[in-house]
Amino acid sequence: MKVQHPDAANLIRADISLVYMVAAVLSLVRAVPKALSRGLIDEFSRWTEEELDYRLEAKHATRLKDNAAANPMEKVPAVYWNLTSARVLTLEYISREAWR
Repeated sequence: MKVQHPDAANLIRADISLVYMVAAVLSLVRAVPKALSRGLIDEFSRWTEEELDYRLEAKHATRLKDNAAANPMEKVPAVYWNLTSARVLTLEYISREAWR
């Protein structure tokens, strides 16, 4: 099980806002090109928003399990969708014995 800290999203968004402000100052003093810094931060912000939603990770885990189904050497835990949300990811437990 993976549980997100209750304030994680707000803290990360505040940090990203701070990075935008620093980038704006750096572009004003011409330390970095405005378009370059803005584009990088936009991409990081988009990626971070996706990482904050555990349902997307669950979707990817399900796809991985489906893709690995034909290979007995690959063991991918199933997602318990009824116990999974944007802030909680619940996966099947795979014991060490399952690998033997």
